Amino acid sequence: MFAGDVQRATTDLMWAGQRPSDVRTLQEPSGASHIAMIVQPAATADLIRRATL
Repeated sequence: MFAGDVQRATTDLMWAGQRPSDVRTLQEPSGASHIAMIVQPAATADLIRRATL
């Protein structure tokens, strides 16, 4: 069932508007890992301290 809580006319339009995905999007690198972007706790505490001065 596609969008079972939505009116039939709306789901028909939603279904018709779907496009197939491109295989190339699955082959592109996603970029930097989000875990590498996490700020260290000590740096976070320092930023909070500076913001409250």
